[in-house]
Amino acid sequence: VNKDDKEREMAFGQHGNHVAYDGITEENLVKDKSLTVTFNKTGEYIFHDHHQDEVKGSFVVVNE
Repeated sequence: VNKDDKEREMAFGQHGNHVAYDGITEENLVKDKSLTVTFNKTGEYIFHDHHQDEVKGSFVVVNE
């Protein structure tokens, strides 16, 4: 969920080398808009705001 007043262009993968996860490469998020992605492969995934690269994060999918 975008809790900022600033529109975000969330992208998966490294800045400049976006990859598709769950069929999504980039998604514009205005304030209070959310993005849900389903991951069915184990691994570490990264995301960032394409316009403000210091806004980024990662998560890990594990098989239990």
